[in-house]
Amino acid sequence: MTQCLIIDGSAPDRRQLADLLAPYDFAVDIAGDGVAALERCRRDMPDLIMVSDRLDGISALDFIRRLRSTRRGLEPVVFICARDADAEAIGTAIWEGATECLMKPFDSDVLDFKLNQFGLVETMAAPVAAMG
Repeated sequence: MTQCLIIDGSAPDRRQLADLLAPYDFAVDIAGDGVAALERCRRDMPDLIMVSDRLDGISALDFIRRLRSTRRGLEPVVFICARDADAEAIGTAIWEGATECLMKPFDSDVLDFKLNQFGLVETMAAPVAAMG
């Protein structure tokens, strides 16, 4: 079973993202900040990490840097979920190890496409919902 970690300081955003992922039957874990997420990754590295660009404790960029330096040979797919279309920040995140950037709000079609693109699912999900 594919393991997914959602990292977002906003409880409503975490719920919305978990709802978007529900059709895939992933084992979903949630962290409210980057420090807790790093501890979770040190114990058991997920296959997919969806991290908000706005975190408490440490920045999303710092989380990605630390994750990539402690991955123990594992290569999780890391989607940074950004609210601002800041090309420099997005480019830096990808340079530091994010796999892809998803611009909020995104819907199930965008998520499904990205999950397929990176080999996490093989079929399209049916429900259409939005992440705002």
